[in-house]
Amino acid sequence: MEVAAMEAAGRKVLKVGGILMAVIGVFGAVIAVSGIIGYNNMDPSMAADMEKIMGVTIRDLSVKLMVSTVICVFELVVGILGIAFSKKAEKGALCFILGIVIIVFQAGSVIYGSLRTGFTADMILTLVAGLIIPGVYTFGAWRNMRSAQQA
Repeated sequence: MEVAAMEAAGRKVLKVGGILMAVIGVFGAVIAVSGIIGYNNMDPSMAADMEKIMGVTIRDLSVKLMVSTVICVFELVVGILGIAFSKKAEKGALCFILGIVIIVFQAGSVIYGSLRTGFTADMILTLVAGLIIPGVYTFGAWRNMRSAQQA
């Protein structure tokens, strides 16, 4: 085994998690921005009908999508950092903290949504699915952090 592999025990897991988070961050940001553009360019009568059906104003939806965009860009940055730092065991603690922050965002988002719309089985599936990739990322970062502590 080469020395770099022994130093950064979680490098492959962190790199895969980072790649997946970066890809999801890009797709999420693109979808959120296109939603903002679509909602804000909607015909006023259609917007009024949509607000009645959804029980939420277009402005509120746009604000939620803006927050989603920021979170997705943050996830993109965290993913890129995971890729860049995957071979550096000494950066494992930073990546671990960032992974925990993403997990808190994911869990908080699902909890907030369930408080607003009611708790359903879909919420559990959304939570589990939303935690898989950040969990992989955080696990790889944790392994790197542990290998840096043991060195």
